[in-house]
Amino acid sequence: MQANAMRNPKPKIRQSAGDRIFDIVNISIWIVILILMIYPLYLIIIASVSEPDAVKNGDVMFLPVDFSWMGYEAVFGHDELWNSYLNAIIYTVAGTALSVI
Repeated sequence: MQANAMRNPKPKIRQSAGDRIFDIVNISIWIVILILMIYPLYLIIIASVSEPDAVKNGDVMFLPVDFSWMGYEAVFGHDELWNSYLNAIIYTVAGTALSVI
């Protein structure tokens, strides 16, 4: 037997007009839901690199305004943040080690 004869190809099923309409509506709804979920995350990212006054005034909508790393410099300049990360790493390693033991 040849390899092609051993395969069982799937039969093509024709979609009715109702099935196509359902698929279009279904995909459209999911695209809207996706946009509604992604945009706030995108807005957080562009707001984090925009000038604080522009964010406060509501000028940031789709692109960063007056690009600035000022927020990140302020956050990463605190020693408490790095101590918290160190504690989280220690707890994670110790908890994983205890769980494995």
